[in-house]
Amino acid sequence: MLKTIDAALPSVREPSFATPEEAINFAKMIDRARRKNDDASYIGRLVEAAHWRGDTLRLNLDNGKVLHFQAARDAVDLTIEDDVLDQAPGGSETPDLVLVRLAGKEIHWQIGELIRALVGQVVLRIQASQIGFFLYLTNVGILYLSVLIDRHSGCPFLFWDLSD
Repeated sequence: MLKTIDAALPSVREPSFATPEEAINFAKMIDRARRKNDDASYIGRLVEAAHWRGDTLRLNLDNGKVLHFQAARDAVDLTIEDDVLDQAPGGSETPDLVLVRLAGKEIHWQIGELIRALVGQVVLRIQASQIGFFLYLTNVGILYLSVLIDRHSGCPFLFWDLSD
């Protein structure tokens, strides 16, 4: 059975800018403000496992660290944790395909394929935005992680897909 999520955008949205320079300066400011973690703990590290559970994406790295992306109200939070076996989500609730209905459009979110594509890739960079993160990986490209709201439950969930 195809999982369907009727989604809405959170109240906070990414700002727009008059010039590319304004956008770059704003992105750098946000990245500095949201950066809580040491780049050396994830840059150049191999993703050994990936788990998605609604509001969370966990990437287990080859150095025993975990990139933990979490939907938190209207924005995505990132923490870098030590991998502890009992912290790993039990089982897998990741369907291969999720239909996301958002603003009159239907998005066929190939989540199972995306999860499998992350494993074995190297983290090149993470860039923060006001409400989400850009995750740069070898052989995958750039993923944008953001928050959407499930209209039925009112709960936020972590939406992530390839960025243009």
